[in-house]
Amino acid sequence: MTLQNSDFDIPEEFSSYSQFLIENKKIILPKIKEWMKKGKTFFQSLVYACDEIGSELPTPDVLKPTFLEIAIIGYFLLDEYEKVLKIETISDNFLSNYFKYKSAWLLGHKKAQSFLADLVPSLMELKKQNKEIYEICNNIISLEVSFISSNKENILKHAAQFKQDLFDKSLISTFPLLAVEIAGDLAYREYRTGDPAFAGWLEIYKELVEAFNMDSRRLDCYTILGGLYRYKGYLEDADEYYNRAMELSEKIGNEKAYVEIIARIADFEHTRGNFDVALKLCLDVIQKTEEKGIINKSIYINLGEILIKQQKYEEAVKYLKKLENDESQETAIINILHGYALTKLDEKELYNSGIKLLEKGGALSEKTGNRRFLTIYYYYRGRAHLDSYDLSSAIKNFEMCYNTAINTEFQYVLLSQIYLAVAYLHRFKVSQQDADLTQSKHYVANVITICKEQNLPILANILLLQGQILMILEEYIDAKHILEQSMFEAEKAELCWTKEKAEQYLELLYSEERIKNQILINEITELIDNIAKFSFTKNIEQLPNFYFLMLTYKGKELITKSFDKEFEEKIHLIRDLIHAVSNFNEYEGIRSINFEGITLIIEKISNTTAILACDSDSFNARIKIIEILKNLQKYLQSIVTEEDEIFITILKDKAKRIIENTFES
Repeated sequence: MTLQNSDFDIPEEFSSYSQFLIENKKIILPKIKEWMKKGKTFFQSLVYACDEIGSELPTPDVLKPTFLEIAIIGYFLLDEYEKVLKIETISDNFLSNYFKYKSAWLLGHKKAQSFLADLVPSLMELKKQNKEIYEICNNIISLEVSFISSNKENILKHAAQFKQDLFDKSLISTFPLLAVEIAGDLAYREYRTGDPAFAGWLEIYKELVEAFNMDSRRLDCYTILGGLYRYKGYLEDADEYYNRAMELSEKIGNEKAYVEIIARIADFEHTRGNFDVALKLCLDVIQKTEEKGIINKSIYINLGEILIKQQKYEEAVKYLKKLENDESQETAIINILHGYALTKLDEKELYNSGIKLLEKGGALSEKTGNRRFLTIYYYYRGRAHLDSYDLSSAIKNFEMCYNTAINTEFQYVLLSQIYLAVAYLHRFKVSQQDADLTQSKHYVANVITICKEQNLPILANILLLQGQILMILEEYIDAKHILEQSMFEAEKAELCWTKEKAEQYLELLYSEERIKNQILINEITELIDNIAKFSFTKNIEQLPNFYFLMLTYKGKELITKSFDKEFEEKIHLIRDLIHAVSNFNEYEGIRSINFEGITLIIEKISNTTAILACDSDSFNARIKIIEILKNLQKYLQSIVTEEDEIFITILKDKAKRIIENTFES
């Protein structure tokens, strides 16, 4: 590509410097051409040219600070943070100094806070020029301080103020890039934490990057959206956004972003169960980047996760160990994966080190509010406890994993319930209490419901698992029925091993031969460990037909919402069940029962119970009622008042609004 003098299309990210660049076109164009001849993009060439010119100019030259400001901002947008820190700050420009601090923070630089303090002179300079902009930027600095301290209350307070300032003409016209950058930070927080308190920021970020036509920020936004859809299980949408991000990374020449997207595509293939493809992508990128002395954390994290699923723990440790000194936002997940892999090695000393790393990763996840990392922590902590036969702790962690994962991490919703089934099965082996075995059966039944609704390929294996548990319970007629279903589903999915295993069990049942419980438990454990090697994605959002929803508080009806007028006359049937349901739910957790041809999905959290009547059991419907109960509990925890008639009236009104908001979303 040849660049003519007329071809000086300045990227929108540098719109604040348009006049300066046009006035100095004769100085900068030759340098841009030189860089483009070396194979760099126009965006890269503009940044490198400004750095080169700014570095060569003598300090007294009035042009020097501005060229270096552009270089600082440009390197930041190209994710070349080390280069940002190498440029000497010689101006009080707030924007360039802000991006210098941000680069230090993203690198986990020990002096990040001192870089933040260096913004104060720039802020004072703004105060002299424009008090309104000064107040906006002062709030932004307060927001950054809150990010560093992980103070959620302050983050939300300053984020709310920033949202008010966001569409202020002064901020948009003076610092459009800064406005987009802060919105991006909050969008990333929404994506990573899954916290409803940050809901809406990703949509705002997307609207801003499209409106301002900033390719570098659009690249960042599309990468986040790809990740969000991947974790929610919408793989086609994830694929689309990753491809769009890939195109933009090549267009502007962001090499680190390109590698990051490859890492995410590897994670995407890993989610699809294409482990060989994912491993090849990871190893290819590692080979290419290590030659340049680059370590991409996402690649190593993803590789570690895949190797752990394949039970190649020594290899996982080998790659994760390269990140052991990391001090970035990913430190938590690195510690979690590295810690669990160490617990699977033979040496006791390594096991103890692994547990410490796991705990450290969990504490960091808790501190930062990263829901995805916290979910993974509970899962692997539960696995570690199960391996050491600490069954009570294993059950506790798998339950916490399920509760954390329910709205955001579909595969861990499945895995936590599968391993809850295993934990209760092992507890039965010790206690010989049917209640433990019934619990195991219950969790497998939940997974079967999800597999059927979401058309998951593991349905045949889960049905086989249910059949095995029914054999231990000596419910042989039901076991035969379930194993026949398993054989049918296995044949459809071409799962030869599962089909043969189901046939073997059926032959034994028909011949009235019995297998020892210990053998069945061992086979179940092996089957579940194999299932856990794979990833699962949510495919279907469709909800069943709802008839009515009843909420109870301390065993008494609080409010009933009817969805079907023709069905209203049958609501009285369920009222007689309230007391029974309350007793049935001695412990918390989702249940479903059939009553008069209706499926009743029941969930209890603390002293509140939801009973949803619909035409079939449904994971998607379960998410709805769990969301309602969690919001109701949040409200109950926020108030301190005497429980009189006024309290119940207020609670009913709150419950009504929560139900309306949930079923409208």
